[in-house]
Amino acid sequence: MFILLAVFVCGASCTLIPNQYITEWGISSRLTQPSCVDIPENLTLCHGIGYTQMRLPNLLDHDTMAEVSQQSSSWVPLFNLKCHSDTQLFLCSLFSPVCLDRPIYPCRSLCEAVKNGCESRMRAYGFPWPDMVRCDKFPVDNDMCISVQANTNTGEHIIGCFYRFYSDLLSHDEDIKLSINILPCLGYYKSP
Repeated sequence: MFILLAVFVCGASCTLIPNQYITEWGISSRLTQPSCVDIPENLTLCHGIGYTQMRLPNLLDHDTMAEVSQQSSSWVPLFNLKCHSDTQLFLCSLFSPVCLDRPIYPCRSLCEAVKNGCESRMRAYGFPWPDMVRCDKFPVDNDMCISVQANTNTGEHIIGCFYRFYSDLLSHDEDIKLSINILPCLGYYKSP
C-alpha cells in the first residue's frame, strides 16, 4: 500500500505537495506555519544582505532566531575566507531566505560554484563539505531557484530566479503575482 505524505503550503489558497516533491526539495514534513521576521543585526552572516526580512522556519528547518544565529555563526569563517564571491548569497539563501509566499532554494549550479571555490580551503582546515549543503539536494537551474552570475567586467552580481511553473501547483494569476513579488526582493527577474 502506497501512502502519500503531503505538506500543506498555504498562501491565498492551500495546495498539497506530494511526497516526491518533499524528498526532491528537501522540505520538512512539519506543519509549522512560515512567518516573516526581521533579520537581526546580530545575524552577522546575513545582516545587510540586501533584504530585511527572512522566512522562518528557514530552508534548513531552523525554527527560532536563536537557532539560526547559532548555526549560521559557524559559517562566518568560511565567508571571511572570501573563497568565492557568492558564498554569502548561497549561505543566506538557506539561513535567512527572502520572505516570499513560497520558499526559493539556491540553484544547484550556485551551490556547485561555491563548493568548487571553497571546498579545498575547508579541507585545508580539516573540514569536509557538509552533507547539509550537498549540491544534489538543490534544484537544477530550470526549476525555481536563486542563481548568481558575476559580471566579470564590473564585478557586479546579477541575482536571478529561474522558474519552472507546475500547472498543478500554480494558476496563471499566481504566476504573475509571484513574479511581481520577486522583482523588488531579488533585484532581477529572468525566465529561461
